[in-house]
Amino acid sequence: MKVAVIGAGYVGLTTALSLAYVGHEVVGVDLDTDKVARLNRGELPFYEPHAKEMLALVRERLRFTARYEEAIPQAEVIFIAVGTPSLPDGASDLSQVRSAAQAIGRHLGEGFTVVVNKSTVPVGSGNYVEALVRRAFQQAHRGEPDGRLAVASNPEFLREGQALYDSLYPDRIVVGAEDRRAIEVLRELYEPILEQSFTPPPFLPRPERMGAVPFLTTDLASAELIKYGANAFLALKISFINELARLAEKVGADIREVARGIGLDHRIGTLPGEPREPGELRVLELAQLVKELTGSPSPITFLPLPEDDPKQRRPDITLARRLLGWEPRVPVREGLKRTIAYFREVVAH
Repeated sequence: MKVAVIGAGYVGLTTALSLAYVGHEVVGVDLDTDKVARLNRGELPFYEPHAKEMLALVRERLRFTARYEEAIPQAEVIFIAVGTPSLPDGASDLSQVRSAAQAIGRHLGEGFTVVVNKSTVPVGSGNYVEALVRRAFQQAHRGEPDGRLAVASNPEFLREGQALYDSLYPDRIVVGAEDRRAIEVLRELYEPILEQSFTPPPFLPRPERMGAVPFLTTDLASAELIKYGANAFLALKISFINELARLAEKVGADIREVARGIGLDHRIGTLPGEPREPGELRVLELAQLVKELTGSPSPITFLPLPEDDPKQRRPDITLARRLLGWEPRVPVREGLKRTIAYFREVVAH
């Protein structure tokens, strides 16, 4: 199946890599010509475990362009996976979604096309995107799309550091659409993942006892709300265990045992574990290390501790480790070196 993915950021690139790996012909679209050139050379704009190896495996089925007209007309499925950052008032900035939808409308091909919202967007954005695509098509072609268009919502549930794993071995795939044809097309698109019929990459083996992946179909609004609901519930679990950890400290309880005991209730599920463990870097230690590695002349200023528990005021990866299943792969000094080198290269370009 021919696929276009608009946006070569974290979600877009992960989507493009995983779909190309399971056999689809994918074109990634990004207006940043420098990023496009680097991707076509096999260079990634960010670090994600196994992404570089995956890019090397799918080079014959994945290419990148900065021109919509090279990707949109031939695509059977078009993913909008652009950024939706928060505005100062807390609302989502949909300017990139709007630009992508308008470009799709101008360059829509002759065949039936499913336009998929992959970006995190407010409820109702599916209808907004469809209206934008139709209006742009009418302005460019002086007519109606005539049944050539359907819009769907396909939210992502990716964990940073495990995005490719989550794409190939998801807990579920959610699709919201009003047009039955869109659901059928996306079911066919995802069939290798739903049935787990693809050969696993050597660096991402299939989990033991991995069965068929649930394919949940619903309406547009429900799919959009599922994404927000999942995000909110995960945040709630983290906030809850943090509050419980404070209580555990006061009464002398072991929060790790408390979290495990609560999480064994199938109605609740796994909770993030102890949010503050010995051995984590303190803020001062981290700041000193950054100064050392960067050669920064900036002074470290000491201010009075806040009224609340100062032990919370230090970098902590425990929640990431427990909730996301993520583990650091290099020592902190080496990780900082790589991060500094990456941003220096970005600034240089």
